[in-house]
Amino acid sequence: MPPSAGAPDGHHPGNGEARRLAASVMRAAARVPGESKCLAQAIALQWMLRRRKLGATLIIGARPHQRRGGLTDLHAWVVRCEEILIGESDEPHHPIYAARFESAQAPVC
Repeated sequence: MPPSAGAPDGHHPGNGEARRLAASVMRAAARVPGESKCLAQAIALQWMLRRRKLGATLIIGARPHQRRGGLTDLHAWVVRCEEILIGESDEPHHPIYAARFESAQAPVC
């Protein structure tokens, strides 16, 4: 996903609270026993954003067919205003499912 065109650093100016929530999810994931997977983190962030009426899209993607065969074939991330809040990956993943939450009070860009 491309960074937001509205800001030179790729961060949308309206995403401050959403970025803080994403950082909280990542801090919590680092402190729980065991491994915290991308899907659990993405669902947690989407839930927190929705409770605060901040629209976002949870995306689940798969690696390209010719590159499949490992534990990272599937990946989940959350996007708001074209900015990936959580789940950024160096590996390409093609979106196969997207769950968008948009609030009348705070639409997704």
